Amino acid sequence: FVFILSAILILINILSLGIWGRIDLTSDKMYSLSKGTIDVLKDMDDPIEVRAYFSRDLPANLGSLVQYVNDSLDDYQSYSNGKVHFSFLDPSENKEIETEATNFRCPPLTLQQMANDAYSQQKVFMCLVFLFEDKTEVIPAVKSTQGLEYEVTSIIKKITAKTVRQV
Repeated sequence: FVFILSAILILINILSLGIWGRIDLTSDKMYSLSKGTIDVLKDMDDPIEVRAYFSRDLPANLGSLVQYVNDSLDDYQSYSNGKVHFSFLDPSENKEIETEATNFRCPPLTLQQMANDAYSQQKVFMCLVFLFEDKTEVIPAVKSTQGLEYEVTSIIKKITAKTVRQV
């Protein structure tokens, strides 16, 4: 019985290797991309690069923000069939990466904290840079998940547009 059950589990595992999925059980679907975003990503013709400049030593209250950005960019990559490429870079690890970030207009932010009755300041990066052909767009400070999907999708749509509308 154990041998048959093990063989069935292994077979199911092998057959499910190509299947990807995730279920968002939140009431407002906050961890899922909207239908409009998915449509924009499926209509993309050319690849776009997204560089996320985030410091690794962020305070604990911002850890969930970094995870949200990483998961969202992973969803963007999946729904675009690999046309959205992203990478996370830590400017505090390497002076060249910090220079690159500041050249893209990603300013370092100063976080002020009170811990153990001591006041401290910390220089951090929390920035997204979008690169497409010769165009560059930047979200200089990602401080909240509120409206982030709209902002990212708007930038992708704007930067990959074949023609620019004039008003």
